[in-house]
Amino acid sequence: MMVLVPRSQSTLSLSLNNDCKLVHGNVCLATVVVTPTLDWKLHAFDVLSEFDGSKWTYAGCLIYELFSGSKLGKTEELRNTTGIPKSLLPDYQRLLSSMPSRRLNTSKLVENGEYFQNKLVDTIHFMDILNLKDSVEKDTFFRKLPNVAEQLPREIVCA
Repeated sequence: MMVLVPRSQSTLSLSLNNDCKLVHGNVCLATVVVTPTLDWKLHAFDVLSEFDGSKWTYAGCLIYELFSGSKLGKTEELRNTTGIPKSLLPDYQRLLSSMPSRRLNTSKLVENGEYFQNKLVDTIHFMDILNLKDSVEKDTFFRKLPNVAEQLPREIVCA
């Protein structure tokens, strides 16, 4: 089971693009590590360069590699969408649009994408920013957590 949860550490690559106007240049399975606590760590910054938003399709390529389980060899392989979840497919296709002006900005993918709007992502995001929450918010979260945990993938809860 593949779970893609890019709301915390992986947003670093998005902020590199959107805020710093830099591109990693090699975001792929080999450069993204997911820790046992589900933090995403981006490595290999030796390929960092200036960002030209009109050419950026790396998020689509990374999504392809994540769900196909193999390294992208040819751009034609991006058309094979059999492993990509249906709720992610429209955004995946917009990320790879042949018209740069129609490409989906990756920050919109994470903020508004249907695939990322779920209990797992919300729970992990809340825990990432737990220290910023007041005692009432924390209390409410922890009271609801046992019921929420029943709805989460077993692989995540038992990890």
